[in-house]
Amino acid sequence: MKRLLVALLLLFLAAIATADEEAALALSVGESLPNITVYGLADYKDYEALLGRTDTGGFDLEQIKGEVLVLELFNRFCMSCWEQAPIMESIWERLGQDKLRDRVKLLGLAEGNTEAGLLQFKEEKGLTYPLGADPTFSALDMIGDSAGTPLTLLLRREGSGWQLTYFHIGVLEADEIYSGIEALLAGKAVAIKAEQGIPAFMEDEPEELFETQQREEVELLFTRIRGGALTKAERVEGVEAFLLFRAYDEEGKPLDLYGRVARRRPVCDLCHTNVFVFAFDSGGRVRGFDALYATKLANDNWSAEETRSFEERLLSKETVTFDPDTDAVTTATMSSSLMYDEIRRTLEVLPELK
Repeated sequence: MKRLLVALLLLFLAAIATADEEAALALSVGESLPNITVYGLADYKDYEALLGRTDTGGFDLEQIKGEVLVLELFNRFCMSCWEQAPIMESIWERLGQDKLRDRVKLLGLAEGNTEAGLLQFKEEKGLTYPLGADPTFSALDMIGDSAGTPLTLLLRREGSGWQLTYFHIGVLEADEIYSGIEALLAGKAVAIKAEQGIPAFMEDEPEELFETQQREEVELLFTRIRGGALTKAERVEGVEAFLLFRAYDEEGKPLDLYGRVARRRPVCDLCHTNVFVFAFDSGGRVRGFDALYATKLANDNWSAEETRSFEERLLSKETVTFDPDTDAVTTATMSSSLMYDEIRRTLEVLPELK
């Protein structure tokens, strides 16, 4: 009886672990990967290695040749990704030594990074495997934004597309990855036993704010923007994607000022979710910003000075485009870029407001 209870307990724990791992992605093992678009590669030489062509530009993952694809989602400012990069480089070198590069492809897809930034990263780290840019985080959107980076996906060819056979959040050693590659080439299931990472934000999420709390935060920002003049916020109806408020003056007159409290999950597996409030007008200009819960290296909170400096740079922009060299809070480049991206996405509802 005791052995039976132990066996049942082990099965229960295994089920929980599997559920936790599956919950980290919207996509499940055995399903087809969405046909993700790569905006461009850091080095023009990589087009030949991945696609068998020399012309540059964007392409879909379905266009990649081969039987197996190792896809790594990362960010060039993620510390865990720095650790994973030389591991991926060793995989690429080993594929070359084993003459498997025609059958097995390797692509690092950088979430939130541009081609120019990737080329710099590639040169700094001495990397030779293909790196692609995904500046709008579209890949994470398609497979589930609750995944941290580095995120390693092992994919096998399925018709014209790719089937997910295994994924791992966090650093994954070269021997584990290569064993998965060999299994897929032999027509076997991937049996990697590496412990699945759990992104930090899944363990320590900031509290959700109710609508009344969000309205209060937006009203505080509206009032500050208007030099202390009491300003009310009312919910904008008809916007489905998120909760949006409009400003009204003391007499109840609507103003050309809108606000939102946003939550944006991080990219890095070591980082926390950021919560912030911002305001903008119908012309797409940011009018105000405040960080409610924003972190940087070691998950330290932003200072008041850092928040005001970040706001000043936002207010000075005609369009919300992120430059990591000038717009980021020091040691908070990823958080800064995600905030810019969330504001950019919010401004896409402007046609609905008109």
